[in-house]
Amino acid sequence: MELLRLCLSPINKRHFKISAYSNAGEGETESTLPFFENDIDLLNTVIKTLDAVDFSLTHFKQEELDWMIRLSLLKEDRSAFHPNLLANIGHHLFQALFPAASQVEKILERAITLSEDRHTQLHIQFQFHANSEQPYRLPYYPWELVHNGQKFLAQDRVTFSRYIAHRSTPPNLPPVDKVNVLLISSAAFDLENQLKPFSSSEQQAIRKGIDKATRKKLVSLTKLKVAKFNELRIYLTENRDNKAPHVIHFDGHGIYGKRCTFDKCRKINPGIKIEKCKWCGSSLTSPEGYLIFEDDENKADYVSASKFGDLIQQTSFGNEKQRGVFLVVLSACKSGMALAGDSDFNGIAQNLISRQVPAVVAMQYLIRVPAATAFAEQFYRSLGQRNLLATAVSHAREAMGFDSNQWYRPVLYLRWKDNEGGTLFTESSASVSPHGIEQQVIQHLANQRDSVTSTEVSVELSNAVDEVVESVIKPTQFLNRAEIWLEDENFRWELASKLAKKTLKVENLRIYKSSQAKKQAKDRYQVNLYNCLNWLLEAFKTWQAKEIDKFYKDLSEFPWQLYIEALNLFKEIASKDVDDRNVVRVIHFHVDILMEKINKFK
Repeated sequence: MELLRLCLSPINKRHFKISAYSNAGEGETESTLPFFENDIDLLNTVIKTLDAVDFSLTHFKQEELDWMIRLSLLKEDRSAFHPNLLANIGHHLFQALFPAASQVEKILERAITLSEDRHTQLHIQFQFHANSEQPYRLPYYPWELVHNGQKFLAQDRVTFSRYIAHRSTPPNLPPVDKVNVLLISSAAFDLENQLKPFSSSEQQAIRKGIDKATRKKLVSLTKLKVAKFNELRIYLTENRDNKAPHVIHFDGHGIYGKRCTFDKCRKINPGIKIEKCKWCGSSLTSPEGYLIFEDDENKADYVSASKFGDLIQQTSFGNEKQRGVFLVVLSACKSGMALAGDSDFNGIAQNLISRQVPAVVAMQYLIRVPAATAFAEQFYRSLGQRNLLATAVSHAREAMGFDSNQWYRPVLYLRWKDNEGGTLFTESSASVSPHGIEQQVIQHLANQRDSVTSTEVSVELSNAVDEVVESVIKPTQFLNRAEIWLEDENFRWELASKLAKKTLKVENLRIYKSSQAKKQAKDRYQVNLYNCLNWLLEAFKTWQAKEIDKFYKDLSEFPWQLYIEALNLFKEIASKDVDDRNVVRVIHFHVDILMEKINKFK
């Protein structure tokens, strides 16, 4: 993945500076901010337009409507938004970000060419400085919408993230072999703030998207039993080390506003313009983002971004095995919006980034349930393929449909030391192993297959441990990956059941007179296959191809050809389920050893 950093900094009310850094070159350009007319900033009007579900005259002032027609954002008869609304907004953003014939435009062109030559994505990272004064709201522009006049850059092998610079050192969390996902699904709503109930379709989408990765033992998904903030505190406190969540997905409402300071009220007032509590008239706190958890009565419990971030940060401390939360996903269909252009989850995302959470996926605007569902399913499906976060977000945006007005709403905030694309998983052995190592593995296994007897195979394998297995297979973690794939007991039992149903034929059961005897025979055959899988798991764990004398007598009840057929089917399943061909090769190698041991007793 090629990286193009665009550092955006304000110069004055109308102008800003773009500093570009990439392998395609470096350069600076000064430019004019879009969406101004007669020195009046109309960014709020654009944000209201992007936030709207449908066009309504009542949402806009007369001067706004006139300006929108001139900018081709609104039909001239004022009946609906312009059919090319997003493309027109995106083109104005493109002209501001990459002025014609500027250094930055040339760097973009070279970066795109470079990524195409290398058959990879171009990752454009927008950088902002959270500790500097930004009165012109550079982070609030929908930069992800940039359109070059022909298509959105997001449609052209380009993905985006946002980097919020802080004085603190960026977090440096190492990737893992298996990612733990904690799903918090809050059903709380608040009609007073126009936060309506919504369905559980996104939960189902997450499970569907993550299913294959779960079966491959790459991802573990846990749902918080009750979506209460204290339950989250308990879970994070009690689940440490390898049980601690790396990803927290919050599925519920979010809002940006001010809390009433009166103890008997404490209600949330949406937006940033309101000065006094609309319920009791008391003073209000500073505006902040809130997540809506459930209280003891299953009503809305507004948890501030700072409180949420503090909990995650504090519970990430521990021993050297405690890695902390890598990613927080904030996904919700918000029925209430702030027409002043507040970005509910963006405020929360920035707060989490400031508390050393390296990555946050947030919704900058209102998002519909079908779009949020499509995003979640494809995001986790892509993540389960060990893709970078930036790539997974790009894939999920595509699943939302570029012909919709939803795809640009999810935004990736990324501030991760030496991890610009957002890598959660350790690199697969195939991608990090030098070609020479791969060839050694191939040659080693080929040599083993030339062995005449199972005894010779065992001897050669034992002799090869120090010379080849220790120096090749162990460093590249092929056996470890095979162990992870097969370690779940329920998975092994279900696999044994599947193999038994596929291979045990009616003719194999004719010797049993009663249906009860046949059923018991089926069960014994499944247990035998389960023991074979246990033998393989033990081989992956200990690196030893042990004898099968502990259970070979049980195997003898059925023809040896059945086991050979079942184990060959097992190899086919492994080939489909495991992505890394070196791991597949090692699994096949050990299965072949097991089959030779079974042949010895036929």
